[in-house]
Amino acid sequence: MFFIQKRKGLIVKNLFIVLCVLVTASLAQAEKKATAEKVKKESAEAVEAAQEFATEKKEDFAKRMKSNLADIDREIEGLKKDAQSTSAEVQEKTKKKLAELQQKRDELNKKYEAFEKSTGAAWTKMKKGLEKAWSEVRTAYDDAKTELKK
Repeated sequence: MFFIQKRKGLIVKNLFIVLCVLVTASLAQAEKKATAEKVKKESAEAVEAAQEFATEKKEDFAKRMKSNLADIDREIEGLKKDAQSTSAEVQEKTKKKLAELQQKRDELNKKYEAFEKSTGAAWTKMKKGLEKAWSEVRTAYDDAKTELKK
């Protein structure tokens, strides 16, 4: 009888140990899952914050580019007016430079319109193209202005 009781006690003790191990493992698994979910949630929040920041930057860039387009339109009109009071030869040369300038301005506007419709990471790629196009417009404007002053 003593042997049976001792064996039952050993079985209960072993079952208790197994139960403790299972509970501990279960808690560890739950903690891992909670940690993974937390990381996933925090990652999603970081991505969202980055997108909001990028959108704000895109809006700032879009405002600046739109302002640049409006400025260059005024400057082109000013050059056209100034050209009217010059000789026929200067008017002809200036007219060619203004046509080149207008073409570059129109290309810039097309890129700007595509840029406005862009989303996500695409706009950052388009930004470089817009900056290059703007630089070309400024160079064409400076060329036309120089031609007018000759």
